[in-house]
Order: sequence, then structure tokens, then C-alpha cells
Amino acid sequence: MKMNKLLITLCCMLVSLGVWAQSPDTQLSQAVEAAIAHSKAVETAKTGVALAKSEQQTVKDARLPEISASGQFMYLPIVPNLNLKFQQEQAQQSSGESGQDASQSQGFPVPKTLELGMVSASLPLYTGGKLKNNLLLSEEKTEASKISLNIQREAAAMQAIQLYTGIYKVKETLKLLEQNLHKSENRIHDFENFVENGLLAQNDLLKAKLQYSNIELSKEETLNQLSNLTYRLNKLTDSEASRTWDTENLMFDAPQIVPADLNFSLRKDLALYRQNNKMAKMGIALSKGNYFPTVALSAGYIAANISQVATITNAVNLGVAVKYNISSLYKNQSEVKVAQLKLAQAESKFAEAEEKASVEVQEAKNQLNLTAKKVDTYNLAITQAEENLRIITNKHKNGLADTDQLLEADLQYLQAKINQKAAKADQLLAWYQLSYASGNLLDYFQIK
Repeated sequence: MKMNKLLITLCCMLVSLGVWAQSPDTQLSQAVEAAIAHSKAVETAKTGVALAKSEQQTVKDARLPEISASGQFMYLPIVPNLNLKFQQEQAQQSSGESGQDASQSQGFPVPKTLELGMVSASLPLYTGGKLKNNLLLSEEKTEASKISLNIQREAAAMQAIQLYTGIYKVKETLKLLEQNLHKSENRIHDFENFVENGLLAQNDLLKAKLQYSNIELSKEETLNQLSNLTYRLNKLTDSEASRTWDTENLMFDAPQIVPADLNFSLRKDLALYRQNNKMAKMGIALSKGNYFPTVALSAGYIAANISQVATITNAVNLGVAVKYNISSLYKNQSEVKVAQLKLAQAESKFAEAEEKASVEVQEAKNQLNLTAKKVDTYNLAITQAEENLRIITNKHKNGLADTDQLLEADLQYLQAKINQKAAKADQLLAWYQLSYASGNLLDYFQIK
């Protein structure tokens, strides 16, 4: 029963290794850089930056004058009534003498078509601060999109680190399992000789073979995990599906311990919340701009031709246009209130995110300390398990311990070695997790 429990525990721990994904070819930094370069989330964030810049340019273009041109050609199927004011008295006198219609007395031509061309321009002079605040808001949005890009880049880097560390743990587990399988094969060979010579019961041989089968099954499960993790890392780094990753130097490249005074001031998500606060303040200023009138400089040119009647050219006009929406005095109050509530909401979210960041950094520090203690504990456990196995092996040779005790001691030693390898990898991963939680992970890898 004890032996079965140990095997179950071993298999569960191997399955847990699958939570961590895979890692890159020779160095961890290469994996991180490849993950950032090929991450789909990073590409989406880059598109967001480009979009924000384009929208910012659109806001800048709004400050330029509006120029429009139009032309019309119209046919007049019905004879229009013409009333030329400057000839009104003369027309009335002529019609009074002869008793005829004015247009008929003067013999006015009948227009058939009307051509009209017009060019107009308008330059905003004052908009209640809307143009200025819109430009400032677009700049803040562009900066926010850049921060979002860095958030995605950090996330891709952390994912690569987790995968790389996971592959290391799985590979180290495979080495230990293969060593144990070779050891189990030798034990089975010895037991077969003992059974043939009547020194050992057949049942003990079957127990040794069962342990070998269970360990072999654990090896196959671990190989499957390695295959899955390798595929995931290859997808993340846009590598060939058949590519394998070398993690031999992972522990040699382990960084120094993070300073105890590390905080969360460099976190990108908090920087994004700060940007949201700025944009919310801009929203209030924009909504208040509706209380003010708009003033624009206008200019235009008109040319017209009424066939057989008149031609107008060089009709140039200049002026100032003032517009004020009186209804904004009572309608805009709700918009200002909404903008103020959005600012209050943004400030609350920032406070919530700051509290969460503080908790995450502290938990990451605690996790790093815990992994360091685990490494020390598992180092001691290996020594103890190795000595226990040596004692049980000698007792078994002298008939003072049964086969169950021997196999159980062997599994305990195997598990202790696996635990030690996993604990060292977890300690390294905890270091990077603390760097990630504090917002300086990309700085460590010198990725700008």
C-alpha cells in the first residue's frame, strides 16, 4: 500500500509539471526575445499603437481649415419671374403708359439654364478648448496604447520563462526516471537469479517487475508532457514543430537574488491606470467645452451664370461665424456629470490595482523565500533517502527487510531527487515571477 501511494504521488507530481510550458533552444533570453517577436497578442497591441497614432493625426488635421468646392448646372423648364430692382421704376412707368406687363414692355430674355459655382473655407478660431483637449486626449491614448504593448510583451516573456522552466523540470525528471529504470532492470535480473536459486519468492520478483512497469508508464507520461510543452513553445516562438530545446544551462544562467526593497512602482498595468485617469480628466474638460461658443473665420467665392440674363464673377466674401448652442446650458450638465463619474471610477480602479499589485509583489517575495527553503529541505531529504535506501538494501540482502520495504525506499529516493530538481527550477521561476510582479522583467533581459 505504501509503495502504491508513493507511485501515485510521483505520477501526480509529474502531471503538475505540465502546468509549466516549454522553453527555448540554448539560452532563456533567446526564448524570451523570440516569444516577444512572434506573440500574437504583441502583434495585436502593435496594431493598437498604430491605430492610436492614426487617430491622433486625425485630431491634428481637425485644426486645419475646411475647404469645399461645389458646382451646379440646372435647367429651367418654367419661365421664372424676374424682378430687377434697379429697373423697377422704369419698368413701372413703361407698363403704366402702355398697360402691358413689365417684362414684356422691356423685352427681357427668357433664361433657360442656371450655372452656379462656389468655393468656401472655414478656419476654427475658438472651440471652447475642444480642439486642444482632443489633441491632448489623443496623445494620452497613444501613450496608453504603448503601455498596453509593453504589458503584452512582458506577458509573452513570462510565458516563455514558464515554458522554458517547465521543459527543464520535465527533462530532469526524464533523466532520473531513465536512471531508475536502468537500476530496476538490474534489480529484476538479480531477483530472477535469486528465484531460480530458491533464495527469493516469485511474488517478490513480480513486485519488482510491477514497480518497473509503473516507472516506465511515468516515463511515457513525462515524454508526452515534454512533447506538448515543446509544441506550445514552438507555437509561441513561431518555430518549426519539430524543433527541440536545450535547457542544460538554465541553472548556470540563474540571476542574483532580487533586492528585498523591490516594489511595484514600475508595473505597466499601474502606468496604464494612470493614463486612464489622465484621459478621464480630459473627458471632463471636453464635456465642459460644450458650454462655450465656437468662432470660425470664413471665406468664399461665388460665380454664377443665368443664361441670357446675368453673369456674376469675383463674388468674394470674408467674415467671422459665431455659433452657440443655447440648449447646452441645460443639456450638457448630464454629460459633465458622466465624465466626472468616469474619473471617479478610473481613480477607484487605480487604487484597486495598486492594492492588488502590492499583494502580488509580497506573495512573490514569500514564494521566493519558500522555494529557497524547499531547496534546502529537499537537499537534506536526498541525503536522508539515500542513507535509508542503503540501510534497507543491506537489510534486504541479509533477510532483515522484505521486498516491499526495499522498493518503497527506492521510490522515496527517486522522489526526493525529482523534488530537488523541481524545487531548484521553482526557485528560479519564483525569481522571474517577482521581477514580473514588480514590473522590471524586460529591464532584466535588456529588452527595450
